[in-house]
Amino acid sequence: GGGGTTLSLLYLSRYASTYLSADIHWSLIDRDFDATPETIAEEIERTKCDVVGFACYIWNIGRVLRIIELLKEQDFAAPIIQSKVRIRMNGLI
Repeated sequence: GGGGTTLSLLYLSRYASTYLSADIHWSLIDRDFDATPETIAEEIERTKCDVVGFACYIWNIGRVLRIIELLKEQDFAAPIIQSKVRIRMNGLI
């Protein structure tokens, strides 16, 4: 391991703890690249969550898609949300 938490997850965590109602329960799963897609999918399944969200980047999109595929193979019922992948070309976004 050794990666560390991304800034976007820290912002999301802070927002949730500050602005969400106390009766809304939430959690973040932050895993580094050493965790296999299978391990991550199993962990998500165990949470019995209502919604799953992924922060997608060009470097992790293949792994995210594999995790989603594994979840769907297990008839995972919760909606799955993905942030979009941004690719920078010629200095433009």
